[in-house]
Amino acid sequence: MGDSENVIEKCRSLLGILEMYVSKMPREHKFTMGDRIMHRGIMILEETVEAYYAQRQGKKERVLRINTHLEVLRQLLRLLFERDFHNLQKHEHFIREMDGLGRLLGGWAKSLA
Repeated sequence: MGDSENVIEKCRSLLGILEMYVSKMPREHKFTMGDRIMHRGIMILEETVEAYYAQRQGKKERVLRINTHLEVLRQLLRLLFERDFHNLQKHEHFIREMDGLGRLLGGWAKSLA
């Protein structure tokens, strides 16, 4: 399996984790921050699939855009952690998952250079 297939699988895994987390959020935040988190996770998956099928000259730009979406997601989750929406253990789990995805994206971008 190549870098791009690994990235797609990692995105799907991350989306599942986010979905479980958002489903347990308090109602007053589920439809604001929860929606933003899920939307960003879905955008990452969509952009990854689009990058997979894009022509070679457009792939690197798309991969860099995915990385930007991932960074926004990191910041949203960090904001929730700082406001005590989730504990350190859960936050570290998110960070590990996102760092793994970031490394795969970096490898994919490097292979396109």
